[in-house]
This record gives sequence, C-alpha cells and structure tokens, in this order.
Amino acid sequence: MKDAKNHLTKVKRGKGEVAYSVFNYIFFTLLSIVMVYPFWHVIMMSLSSVEATARGGIFLWPQGFNLDTYAQVFKDPSLWTGYLTTVLVTISGTFLGTLFTATTAYPLSKKNLPFGKTMLLLVLFTMLFSGGMIPGYLLIKGLGLIDNRWALVLPGLVSAYNVIIMKSFFMTIPESLEESAKIDGATEVTIFWKIVLPLSKATIATIALFTAVGYWNDYCLIHRVSQAGSATSPGIL
Repeated sequence: MKDAKNHLTKVKRGKGEVAYSVFNYIFFTLLSIVMVYPFWHVIMMSLSSVEATARGGIFLWPQGFNLDTYAQVFKDPSLWTGYLTTVLVTISGTFLGTLFTATTAYPLSKKNLPFGKTMLLLVLFTMLFSGGMIPGYLLIKGLGLIDNRWALVLPGLVSAYNVIIMKSFFMTIPESLEESAKIDGATEVTIFWKIVLPLSKATIATIALFTAVGYWNDYCLIHRVSQAGSATSPGIL
C-alpha cells in the first residue's frame, strides 16, 4: 500500500505538460502587465510635475513628484457635490428599487392572482419597448422633478428583468409553508415579510447588487452629459 502511494507521489509531468504550464505563466504574466500598465501610467502621470507630463513618455515612476493636481481637483466644490449625489442616488435607488422589485414580483408569483398573466405580459413588454428620451423627459417634467435628485432614482426604480428573476425564485418556495402560516392566522403581508423575504436573502442580495451597479452607471452617464451640456446651470450636479 505504501509503495503504491509513493509511486503516485513520484509521478512526473511530461515535457509537453511542463512546456504548456510555462507558456501559460509567461503569457498571462505579460497579459496582466499590458492590462495594468495603462492604469499605472495614468497614476504616475498624475503624481508627476506639469513639465514632465507635457514632455510625455513612459512613466514607470513619478517624474518631479508633486500633488498639485490632486490639490487643485479637491478644491473644486462640484467634486464633493457630485460624490454626494452619487452616494445618495445609489443608496436610495438600491434600497427602494430592491423593495419595489420584491413587492412587484411576489404577487406575480401567485398562480391565483387575478389577471396575473396579463400583468406579467405588461412587465415583459417593457423589456422590449421603451418610451424613449423625449417621453422620458416629459415624464420627469410632469412629475416636477426637473433639477431634482429624485429624477435619477424614480424613473428606473423597477427593472422588468429583476422582477422576472425574483418572481422565478419566489415560485420555488414551497406553498406548504404559506399554507401553514395561513392556518396559524398569518396574512399575506406577514407571510411576505416574515417567511418569504428571510428565505430570499441570496436573491435579494443579487438584485440589490444589480440595482446598485445600474444606478451607479446611469448616474455617471447623466453626470457626464450634464457637465458637457449645462455648464452655465449647475443645478443638482
């Protein structure tokens, strides 16, 4: 038995396998350097003097090290306003978006919901067609949300894709759990908050992550457009 174990531990890899491993290490090391260097280059330039930056070239290390660029950027008050808006929009949008997605998906997961299939088709319809930019602006204007942070939160509060994901998970929860709760006198609201949601923590975390990334990316796009097109009217951004 010991001889067999010793034989297994002494098995050597062939030359082809060793060559393949060496090639993989070299290739992925070079690939990592190629991918990381542009970021490193920008960071080193930001820590270099204006003269060195103007000359250009390869920046493996800062040339004429100084922090004047960062000091100038941090003096701009719009930077802190932008970060504040980013944090508020992402946190409030993620919380409300996840909450409304769950409360929308739960009734749609019920087979006995009146007009449930029709409502589900209406939700799916929004995945294929959207109103567009002009109707979206008219909606924001009609709600009185012009130059308001809520204009970045409310229009995309519920995603049809996230509703379908959460609805599919809710349908996997055994109906016997809800029936037992109803026998004990629990209402639909109690079942949703005390039974369904605690069992859906993984799905809720996933939807919250999707929602947070969506709000973060949408805000970055809106922020860039607003800076380019409305420099004379700072507004909320």
